[in-house]
Amino acid sequence: MKLDNGTEIVTASKPQLKEGTYSFKDAKGEEHFVGAGRVREVAPVSVAARERKAKPFKSESPKKRKWYFLWLA
Repeated sequence: MKLDNGTEIVTASKPQLKEGTYSFKDAKGEEHFVGAGRVREVAPVSVAARERKAKPFKSESPKKRKWYFLWLA
């Protein structure tokens, strides 16, 4: 789960939405609650990991300038 302040929460169980709050269990088995207004996104770890991967940066080769442009500048 991603919260509105940028915090990510990894849960042991799928968060369930009931009456405006998400309830989930952590790794220890303890149940926690988060208000639905604070949750920005609920996604599986595999999807979240794909989004975090760095995308290749395509750099454009610098434009070749003509000799007369350099002479005028």
